[in-house]
This record gives sequence, C-alpha cells and structure tokens, in this order.
Amino acid sequence: SCTVTFRARLPEGSTAIEFKNNLPVGSVSGAGSQNTNTVSSGGTTVDAVKLSKRFTGSTEIDKLPAVSQGQNATLYIDIANRYVTDLTGVNLVDNLIKIAPGITLAADPQPKFTCGSQASVGTLDARPFATEIKLSGATIPARPAGGKESICTIEVQVTGKTPGTFTNQIDPADFTNDKFAQVKKTSAILVVYAGISAKKVFNPEGVVPGAIS
Repeated sequence: SCTVTFRARLPEGSTAIEFKNNLPVGSVSGAGSQNTNTVSSGGTTVDAVKLSKRFTGSTEIDKLPAVSQGQNATLYIDIANRYVTDLTGVNLVDNLIKIAPGITLAADPQPKFTCGSQASVGTLDARPFATEIKLSGATIPARPAGGKESICTIEVQVTGKTPGTFTNQIDPADFTNDKFAQVKKTSAILVVYAGISAKKVFNPEGVVPGAIS
C-alpha cells in the first residue's frame, strides 16, 4: 500500500472549520483498475482562535501547580490566532472567582501582554488584590507565512490566602473580537496549601514570683 500525506490550512475568514477528505468511486485508478467504494477520513475540527491557560507555582501537588498561602503564582493566558489576517478588537475578561473564591491578583500583579517578537496592541487591566483580569482593544497578529498560528500572552501574578484547590475558567462569552470568532472554554487549576505557622504559650500560664514557666 501507499500513503499520501498533506497539510490543510484554514481558509481566510473562517471562524472554525471541519476538514473532511472524501474519495468517491473512480477517484483512484491505475493499470486498468480503480477504487469501487467511497472512502472518507471523517472530520478534524480546527478553531481559528484558541485560548489556553496555565498556572506555574513554586512546587507541585498531585502533578498540579501549587503555592503556599500568601505566596505568588504566575498565571498565563495564551491567545492563538490562526487567521492569515490580524485578529482585532479582542476583549477578554478572566474572573478569578467565577468557580469559587480563593484566588486574587497579587499585591504587585506585574501585568504583561506580549506577542513574541512583535509589538503588542491592547490595554491590560490587572489591579492589586482584584479578582478580574481585563484585556481590551487588543490585536493578535496574523499567523506567519507557512506557520500554524500567532500567539499573544497575558502574564500576571496571583495569590491565595485560603488552602484549597481552585479552578480558574474562561467561558466563550468572556471573549469577543471583530471577526466574531468563537473560542472553547478553557481552565487551569492551582493548589494553595497551608504554610508553616507558629504560636507561643506559657506553660503553666501563671506562676508565683521566682517560679519557672
């Protein structure tokens, strides 16, 4: 048998596409013979815009990023543009307590919005101890010639004061753009564990003058 392999690319202007490759009867022939059946590869769906997110902590617990109470973790949100043109008018809201309270932006969130080697366009609002991250009026550059996608990244510092396992989720409604391209829900998990604490007591609490406690 022989195998033919090829790469398919998103057409300009598509918001999502499902690739299907069908070979009808008679489409493969040679030496007086041809295929007598129709063959289909099924479908592969490719999103024109993709969101992804992740936390990085100081350690891992059960293969999940983790930090102790009050310690900072880094949250990354990637926006991938697979169009052959710029994706403009990008707005995104990430509510850190949408699923459950526990994570906020750090005292110094150190917000960054970068697009690799290209200049970033957009306004990133990430305020100390706030529970929302807002990106507005952003432009994600077109994918490079021969490339798969162009990626811009939001980076902020977050913290948690309550021990627990917290899920941070972005829903499709939290993302808009001028092409009306839809994105899938994306989420990331951060574990906050109890840090080391100390206390002191006298034993016994009361003694007569000159006695030892």
